[in-house]
Amino acid sequence: TTMDDKQDMRLTHIVKKLMDIFWYLSIISIVAWSVAIFVIGLNIPDAASERHTDITFPLTLEVFSQAGTDLLGESEVANEVINGQGLLKLNNTQSHTAWYVSNLIIVGMGIVSLAGIWFGRKIVTNLASKQPFHEENPKLIHSLGLVFIFWNILNPIATYLGGMLIINDVGMLASNLEISPAFNINFLGIFTGVTILVIAQVIKEAARIQHEQSLTI
Repeated sequence: TTMDDKQDMRLTHIVKKLMDIFWYLSIISIVAWSVAIFVIGLNIPDAASERHTDITFPLTLEVFSQAGTDLLGESEVANEVINGQGLLKLNNTQSHTAWYVSNLIIVGMGIVSLAGIWFGRKIVTNLASKQPFHEENPKLIHSLGLVFIFWNILNPIATYLGGMLIINDVGMLASNLEISPAFNINFLGIFTGVTILVIAQVIKEAARIQHEQSLTI
C-alpha cells in the first residue's frame, strides 16, 4: 500500500542518514588516529626503562606447569596448563616496533572497512532514490561482497605477521609462559561475502529482466 511504501522510504532515508554519519565519523577517526600514532610514537622514550607503552594485540598464550622446554632436562616434561588465544595487553615492549605495527594494522583494516562502508552507502543512496534495480546496484553489491571476503582473509594474515614482529619486540617473560602469533580465519565472514556475491548476481538478473520488460511495454 501507499502507506507502507511511505514507511519503507522513511526507514530507508533514516538508514541513509545513519550511513552518512558513520561514513564521515569513520574517515575522521582513521585520520585522527593515524596522526595520533605518529605523535605518540615520536614521544615514546628510547630507553626501555623509561618506556610504558601499552598495546593490545591478538596472540596465543601458553602457560606451563614449570619452566619452558628449553630450560628443562632431557627427562623432564613441561606440562601445558593453559592454552588460549585472545587480546593480550603487553607493557614490556623493547622498542617502537610493537606500537607502530599493532596500530598500523588497525588503520589498514579500517581503510578496507571504509571501502565496504562506501559501497553500502551508495547502495542505500540508490534505494532512497527509489532505484532498487539501478544498473549500478549489482556492481556495488558485488564489490561489497569482495570487501567482506578480502577483509576476512587479509585480517588473519596481517595479525599473524604482525604478531611475529611484536613478539620479537617483547621483553622478558616468566619462564613458564610462551606467546606465539595467532591465526584465525573467520569462515562465517567469508561465507557472508560469498552470499553477498550471489545476491548481487540475482539482483543483476532481476534488473536485466525488468529492463527487457520495460522495452517490451
